[in-house]
Amino acid sequence: GGVPSKALVQGNARYYEQRGSRALYRDEGLHVLLLELAVNLLLTDGPLLDKHHTDMFPLQKHKPNVLFLLSLHLNHPANERALLVLSSRLSAMGRGAHRLLKLLSSK
Repeated sequence: GGVPSKALVQGNARYYEQRGSRALYRDEGLHVLLLELAVNLLLTDGPLLDKHHTDMFPLQKHKPNVLFLLSLHLNHPANERALLVLSSRLSAMGRGAHRLLKLLSSK
């Protein structure tokens, strides 16, 4: 890889600026708890994802692509410590939660 583009650097600076202004990121336990809640809302008791929170074609239905957004969030370097704690907690919850995290995370 070469030198990051100016837009990428500015976008990352904006991310850290917004992150610093949100109380959620000041408490890692709360951050992990909200990520755990998000993953739980995506799961059902069966092998499928919850249809109320996910959709095969979210953009066509004017819905946010929650799985993509959660993946971006989990894989951001600033969330690495939270991801480690989340991974441990989701592993204890069962295979479905851990499997979803493995699909969303690059680590």
